[in-house]
Parts: sequence; C-alpha cells; structure tokens
Amino acid sequence: MKPKVLIVDDEAGTRALVRRALQDHGWALFEADHGAAALRTARAVPPDVLLLNLHLPGSPDAWDLLAAWPGLPCLVLDRGLTAAERQAACQAGVRQFLSLPCLPAQLQQAVAALLNDAPPRWQ
Repeated sequence: MKPKVLIVDDEAGTRALVRRALQDHGWALFEADHGAAALRTARAVPPDVLLLNLHLPGSPDAWDLLAAWPGLPCLVLDRGLTAAERQAACQAGVRQFLSLPCLPAQLQQAVAALLNDAPPRWQ
C-alpha cells in the first residue's frame, strides 16, 4: 500500500506546487484547503504524513489538527514563522519545517525522511 500524504493549505497554488513535487514518488496524495476538510479526509483515508500550513485560517485551525493527531509525522510549510510559533509547533509534535518557496527535491527528501522515520500509524 502506498504511504498517504495529506497536504493541508488554504492556498491552492501551494497545494498544486507540493502535489507536482511529490506526485511521481509512489505516495498517495490527498489535499484539504481548510481544517474541516482535513479532518474529513483523514477520517476517510488516514494519512501517514501531514504537510501543514501553520497559519491555516478558520476552525479547526492548524493547532487543532496537531492536537487531533498526536504522533502523526508532520512537516510545516513555513512562510515566515516566528521563533515562538516554531517552538510551539515543536511542542505540538511537528518534526520538520520547510521554508517556502523550496526546491522540489527538498520537499521530496523531507517527506521521505518523515516516512522512513515514522512508526506505523493508523492501525
């Protein structure tokens, strides 16, 4: 079974760039443009890795998603986070940050690292 990657970002352009960077690497990609859609998608197809915009608007927000999925390997797509936001995200279980824009290879390597380091999820 293909590892499942859930991309959660309110910006369609960012989701499209991430999808293009990851689409040919054997991963099943799922997208959500807000927190409620992410929760619905994760219930239907539990992800192995979460790619998350920490500044996701609305409710549930990114912090709610992190709380809902403790231990889920998470990569934050960083668009200028403060040191306090990074520290809070680490405390919430975020394992990696990747500043946008980035090279496709950087994103591919980050996702692969999370998948290779991840314990089995969603039994």
